[in-house]
Amino acid sequence: MARCCALLVALPLGLLAACRTVGSQIAVPADLSPPPEALLEPPSMGATPAEPRFVGALVAYAAAVRELPSHVGADADLHQREALRLLAGAVALLPARPELRQPAYRVATDLRVTAARMATELVMEPRAQIAQAKGALAGLATFLLGVVARDRPPDVRARVQAFAAAVHDVDADRTDPDRARLHAALLAALDALEATLSSTAPR
Repeated sequence: MARCCALLVALPLGLLAACRTVGSQIAVPADLSPPPEALLEPPSMGATPAEPRFVGALVAYAAAVRELPSHVGADADLHQREALRLLAGAVALLPARPELRQPAYRVATDLRVTAARMATELVMEPRAQIAQAKGALAGLATFLLGVVARDRPPDVRARVQAFAAAVHDVDADRTDPDRARLHAALLAALDALEATLSSTAPR
């Protein structure tokens, strides 16, 4: 098991882009199964270890996001909700300084709650789902901008800013749901998390 974890940690971030298979079953709208363990309990305030669970969560999210173009209409909405849920799992495990873990936990919880609302009370309202997803992603963008603003290289800041811009571009007021731009924002979130991971060190 330790060897498998070591291999997972060693995966180059570029391999995330090649992922094609979603690692978890897509939930039907009524499925409000318990969240991952990381979302049930506040994060530890101890030292930040190399986190294979974060890499695994990011791999699953990458696969889900890259499968989105093969789905349309309500089926696309379902898969976007699943991608948002997987994103929440990755954010909850994001390696960060101790003082940033509680804010990361709150952002992850907001993403998961948003995905649950989209799957239940808003399941028949695709435009409202887009609006909810945009709001939750904006919260993540704000958090990541705060994380990288002080001590990350310019290229990392640029990638996080590109994510924030992609979220801003989602048009929640369009007559037809703006699924294409929401997909672009979800892809940009993946790139921002990869950038943040590549420059994050325990402190």
